[in-house]
This record gives sequence, structure tokens and C-alpha cells, in this order.
Amino acid sequence: MNMPNSNAETAIDICVVIPVYNAARFIVDALDSVAIQTRRPDEIIIVDDGSTDNSQELIEAWRKDNDLSVQVLSQEHAGLPAARNAALKITQQGWVALLDADDVWCSSHLAFLESAALKFPDSILVFGDIYIFSENVIMNEWFSKEKMLACGIPESGGEHHRLGSGLYKSLVPGNYIVPSSLMFFRDVAASLHFFDEGFCVMEDYDFLLRLSKQGNFIYTKKLTVGCRDHEANITNEKNALQINYFSFRALRKVLDDSFQLTLDASEQAVTKKQFSVAAGNLIYSASMKGFEAYVAALCFLFRNKMKKVAFNPRHFTRALYFSISGAAKNG
Repeated sequence: MNMPNSNAETAIDICVVIPVYNAARFIVDALDSVAIQTRRPDEIIIVDDGSTDNSQELIEAWRKDNDLSVQVLSQEHAGLPAARNAALKITQQGWVALLDADDVWCSSHLAFLESAALKFPDSILVFGDIYIFSENVIMNEWFSKEKMLACGIPESGGEHHRLGSGLYKSLVPGNYIVPSSLMFFRDVAASLHFFDEGFCVMEDYDFLLRLSKQGNFIYTKKLTVGCRDHEANITNEKNALQINYFSFRALRKVLDDSFQLTLDASEQAVTKKQFSVAAGNLIYSASMKGFEAYVAALCFLFRNKMKKVAFNPRHFTRALYFSISGAAKNG
């Protein structure tokens, strides 16, 4: 496996990966934000994941009007992890910057990430910060910085902050690195087989937990990414049950692979604690959906030997109430 930036004076090469599924409302904004980068990407791979709207026509029209190196792959709908992996498997560039089709980059995004990667030649992932917007209204800024502070990571006085020791444990309670804000070294990610295609959500959480054990991450204190808030966001509250299922699965996976990932005793302890929290979140969100969802989650947790967390009269009562009242919440 090649290592990143053995010669820190040599510019790196960057591939931008953009998965697209029915993103006609947003894709041109995303592509325009790539076109204005002061550090132009060496390659752009767009993966159309079986869109049924006119996303592909918009992409083709945009490509004809721009002189960037763009490759478009088309596949039957297989999900976000599979779409990203399709691009990751064919690119020959050393570094990969992710951009979701509904997000946008500020013009200096790639330049700042490249600067961080060159300044820290042993890094395997660099990321900036984001603002969340909706209909041109900024709703929240400095998402990653605020989440890191909440995790106990002290604010750095400099432009960059190395996340090495304690990185894995800081990610276990919840991911604070947004996919559209990051760039990673491809060969290290390849050693982990990229994204797990069995995850329809929380694939970034699973990926970053595993990747964090392979080397240092660098946070660059720049607000360079706009993440769009809209009703189809996977992080929408209506998807809480699905998110909790896959959060639980991600933690189960790293516990099962703790030897291969070289988790030390303290890392295993933090993971087990969060595993119990995830089980509680899962059964709670299932009970809010009604009795059928509650029973399915109960059986799932029993199979995963989490009976003590799962079997709680309050969850049973809540599930019964929402079933009888017909007030079960979406998600």
C-alpha cells in the first residue's frame, strides 16, 4: 500500500466523487461549485445511481459547457455506498474528495484541503467545516467545530488541528465529519474495501470509525462547505429508526473486528458503552412507530444479546399507546 505524501513538497492529485440519485433540483449547483475551485480537481467522477428524473440530462448539458475532466458512470440503483465505491474502484488519483449532489463547495475548498494534506504528510484524511442552509438562509455554522468541542476535543489556536490520539474514541458517540467536507487518501481506504454496501444509511459513520484506526485526520478551521437542508435528507427526523438500526450495526461491526482494528481496552470500553446507548435509542425510536416496529426491534436486539436494554416496560407501554392511538411517528 502506498503511503500519503512521502514528499511533502509534491502536489497531490485529487479526484472528486459525486454520487447522484434523483438530484435534478440540486446537481447543477453542486457541479458549478466544483467548477469555481481555485485548485481545480484532476478528475471528476459522477455516478448516476439509477436516477429516474432528468439528472443525467442536466449532467450531460453541464459537461458540454465546462472544460473539466469529467467521467460519468451509470448503474442500476444500488445505494449511496455502492455509487461511491464504483468511482473509488476506478480512479487512479491519490486523494478523493467527496461531494454529495445536494451540497456545494466554496471556491477555496480543495485548495485548503490540499494545503492541509501537504502540511501534514502523514495524514490520511483532511476535512473542513460546514454551514447548513435552506432556501438561501444559513441555519447553522461551524457544525464540525461545535460537535468536536462537545466531544471534548479542545479548540486549536492554529489553522489546522491534528486528530491522532483519541480520534477513534471521539467519533464513537457520533460522527462530526460530514462527507462533503472531507478528502481521504485512496489507498488506505482501499485496504478497508471502501464503503460497506450493506449500509443504506450511516455508511460514513462506519467508514470513518474504521479509517480512524489507520492514521491521523486533520481538521482545517475553514468554513468551506454548504450542506443543504431539505425534506429528502437522510438525516431527517423521519428516518430516525433506520439511522438507529445502522448505528447499532456499525458499532457491532467494530466490536466484532476489534482485534483486526487493534482497538485497545479503553477504545473497546467506549464502544461497548455506546453500543448499549445505541440499543436504547433503537428500541425507543421503534416504540414511537407502534407495536409492530417495536416487536421487530425487540427481536433484533434479543438476537444481538441486548435483552436487558431492550426489555423495558416503558418501551412496551409507549409502543402500545402509539398503536392504539394511531399517532405513531414517521421514521
